[in-house]
Amino acid sequence: EGEGGGPAVVEPEPTVAAAAAPSGPPDRIPPEDLSVMVDAWKSLSKGRRKAAKEKKGAGDASGLKPEDFSKFAETQKVSLHKSSSKPGILCLAGSAKGNIVISGGRDRQAVVYDASAGRALATLSGSGGEVTAVDVSSDGAVVITGSSNSAVRLYGGSDYASRGSVAIGGGGDGENNDTIVSVSVQPTGKYAIAATKSGRIAFLSLSEGDDMAMAIRAAWTDDGLEKDVMFTCGGLHPDGLIYCVGTSDGKLRVWDLKGHALAGVLECEGGFPVSHLSFSENGYHFASSSADGTVRVWDLRKLKCIATLGKTEVKAEDGGGGAAVAARFDPSSKFLAYGHPNGSISVVPVKEWNSAIAIGGGEEGRGAVSDVLWGPEGTSLVTCCGTERPVRFWGVAAVPKEEETGQGVGDGKTEGGTDEK
Repeated sequence: EGEGGGPAVVEPEPTVAAAAAPSGPPDRIPPEDLSVMVDAWKSLSKGRRKAAKEKKGAGDASGLKPEDFSKFAETQKVSLHKSSSKPGILCLAGSAKGNIVISGGRDRQAVVYDASAGRALATLSGSGGEVTAVDVSSDGAVVITGSSNSAVRLYGGSDYASRGSVAIGGGGDGENNDTIVSVSVQPTGKYAIAATKSGRIAFLSLSEGDDMAMAIRAAWTDDGLEKDVMFTCGGLHPDGLIYCVGTSDGKLRVWDLKGHALAGVLECEGGFPVSHLSFSENGYHFASSSADGTVRVWDLRKLKCIATLGKTEVKAEDGGGGAAVAARFDPSSKFLAYGHPNGSISVVPVKEWNSAIAIGGGEEGRGAVSDVLWGPEGTSLVTCCGTERPVRFWGVAAVPKEEETGQGVGDGKTEGGTDEK
């Protein structure tokens, strides 16, 4: 922590060049790294099958039923990003263990927040550009960020100290101006995947312990992209061997990392840019949102769209937000939440796609949801907006909303219930 008990402000290490050698990194993941990943995949798959048998017929881990989401309301609003720079939070990530929430902002900072304790743990500053992507390891100990200047940064340890960075831009002009659209910590915790706007994918190693550091192990460009088409988002399958990227022409490109091959290309009707995507924890489905205001649910085993949500099932006049933006599955893979342009959220049970529940009516003047996140037990939700500073928490309130508080970054003051933008 910083002076006076406030959260630590972490300054970055210098960004190092992408090429570790004159010839640069290899264009495919080294066999020794794949071996580690495959062993983890086998263990994860076995554990998932065992868990599925144990939970069969027992309901989801949260114990929530679809009708319970109608009781959700905004329980807390915390202004984590207090910089005088341009307001707006672009991305969120959360740890599977504990209740750590990471937010990345237009102010070139990321904030590590302990939602259970209600306090910020660290402000990760100095990215050199807007923080456009964040992820955190399952235990909350490792944070990686991506920014608009092609840098991927690593933070870790009890104080989330900066552990260095790499530039993976593939724009071809030799400058670091290639926006990072996705960063994902691989399930082993030893690796990460990042993608840039220009169509470059990088495989990174994350060393552990006191000498924690990050290095590029492989990097390649998706040569199948058509001219002027860009990556817009990305996501890693929970088993860690499938990586999917969305594109500006409305396609989803599914990569098999083990075979270093494109496993499939899915097309979203209308060809609108894909703005967000996420996988279900059981690995069967993934969801994508597009610039036309729709969320599509895909069956990964059949590589086909099984539902289109967002424009018809919860109309604005009925309390919903109309068009849909960023979407995520809950930890049990039984519910899908997605945000709306008016700041509200919808939750829909998996396979009951016409039964969406609206959360929040959308206050006048509130901006569009830029990302949505589930709490670790699936009993709460977190949202952010690309034009506002607060992070909003949703759930069944234990006390009246006005009594809830949240500790802001840097000054120790509470910000619960304010309307700061």
